[in-house]
Amino acid sequence: MTTAASTRTTTAKKARQQRVPVTNAVVIALTQAADEAVAWWDEYDTLDDLDLGNDLEDVLASARRRGLETVEDLRREAGKVITDVTGIASITTFTTASGANALHRAKNTIAAIVFAAQVRHGDDPQSPYDLVETLPTVAPRHGSKRRPLHDDEVLLTRSSAVHSLHRGGRYLLVANQYALAESGAYPMETTSIEPVDFDSVIAPTTVLLPGVNTWSTQRRARLTRFAARLLAECLDRHLAAGGSAATWRLCYRGEGGKGAASASSSNNLKNLTIRIGITQPALEGSAATRWRIRKELKDRGDIAALRLMGKVKNKKNGPYYDISKVYDFLNLPPESSPALGEDDYDDDFTDF
Repeated sequence: MTTAASTRTTTAKKARQQRVPVTNAVVIALTQAADEAVAWWDEYDTLDDLDLGNDLEDVLASARRRGLETVEDLRREAGKVITDVTGIASITTFTTASGANALHRAKNTIAAIVFAAQVRHGDDPQSPYDLVETLPTVAPRHGSKRRPLHDDEVLLTRSSAVHSLHRGGRYLLVANQYALAESGAYPMETTSIEPVDFDSVIAPTTVLLPGVNTWSTQRRARLTRFAARLLAECLDRHLAAGGSAATWRLCYRGEGGKGAASASSSNNLKNLTIRIGITQPALEGSAATRWRIRKELKDRGDIAALRLMGKVKNKKNGPYYDISKVYDFLNLPPESSPALGEDDYDDDFTDF
């Protein structure tokens, strides 16, 4: 990086850090905001495959008990609502994994309401992120930076992706990229996918993933309903601007060849989670991919998850399955049979 580029990066970072958080200029009733948020999420099939329990109802019930009437009230009293919902007196003290999950689910539910309300009623594209930054810090979530997203975090990242869709321009590319990642693409793969890789550019349901060198093989993946909806609308906007399906560019590829494209794709996805407040720990760009693999494991079993990873090897006597790779990738204890035979993959579970 040149000296001038380094100076610009440092200046931009300081500007973000010094930015004064934006509060709601318009008074928004909390019940109205919650209803609008759910309608907004339903419009994009955001909630379709997420296990969020009664988090929203619990947060709203706590807000009513405390006499909170507006979104700004909820944002200002977020810490008290979190302790009320979780029953954990100190939200910043180290706690068990289940306790930390409860804290983050409550906080992220509040963040989702605040974010959605500001997207729908604010006039500054940055203000939803600024408001989320003002929410209280809670005890770190357990797990390494290579863990999958949790469902409450997916709600936030999907909300940010929809917001990026409506901002357009380069943000549209980030929205596309996230949709591909949560459908099972590794960050590096998102830079190689073209319109011809979908079963339909008008109403896509599957995408052909190219594989990553010798680490994973080519395979066809089902798009999540959210991803299919988002990608179809991204194409609609591209066509409305005078483009064609053949020139539909899915995500930012960077400059300087495949290495730069890979780095930029990973950083885009990392920044997507950081900007929405998922920083404990700051996750790798493959967090959304890992979420989808974990979901595939839960819904369809370890063989389906291994196939989605592109880790099934074809040998002379048929396909070879090493189930341990699924659990290694997700950082989970193995719950299935060990490898079924000799393994000649050279695995390095870095941030693809």
